[in-house]
Amino acid sequence: SSSLPLRLLVLRTRVVREILSSEHIYVSNLRVLIEVFLQPLRRAAESGKSIIPTEDIRRIFSNLEDLYAYNAQLLEKLDARVSNWSVDSLIGDIFLDMVGK
Repeated sequence: SSSLPLRLLVLRTRVVREILSSEHIYVSNLRVLIEVFLQPLRRAAESGKSIIPTEDIRRIFSNLEDLYAYNAQLLEKLDARVSNWSVDSLIGDIFLDMVGK
């Protein structure tokens, strides 16, 4: 059980929920970029009806899918932790674990 004052515990919980909310929004926006822009541009290029050169598509969206996969994994871990949140819960270990990936 934590020895922090109640107001700090409440603030800490708010900060963690804000981190989680921001990560949800970020992952959702990455998914939109992939589904609405990247995939249609690739399909158009594959069918010979590209509106921009394939190399430009690669440059513009170079690591988008990697970012999405990484952040979706981070979000999954944060979601799991926050869904069972208590005064003794931590999230720093999740970020440290993700650094090596």
